[in-house]
Amino acid sequence: ELAAREGFEQEQVEEHRALFQNYDPDAAGHLPPKRVSKIMSDVFPLSTVSHQEHIRAKLLFGIAMCDSKGSCFGFPEFLRLQRMRADDAEHRRLDEELEAIAGSAYSLEEVEEF
Repeated sequence: ELAAREGFEQEQVEEHRALFQNYDPDAAGHLPPKRVSKIMSDVFPLSTVSHQEHIRAKLLFGIAMCDSKGSCFGFPEFLRLQRMRADDAEHRRLDEELEAIAGSAYSLEEVEEF
């Protein structure tokens, strides 16, 4: 069940489901390409202004669709995309922290004390 929820708590899944329903107002359960494009620009806003971010968003979208049994973008793919977006943001945050630590005059022990 945890895998089906992509690691989210049930409450978070319901929040994502409500968000997905904003893109699927007719409750078809899957989205046409035009709405998928809207999701991509909403979930990855920098992808509309940065070539590197556009490529990154396309890669994550491709991975989200990889396990799909068809070419439809439905809630499972949306939830997978949200998980990857959250993981990606966390990795970026950690990378920024490591860069800040490396650029500081503090030792690792001093940083860990914070």
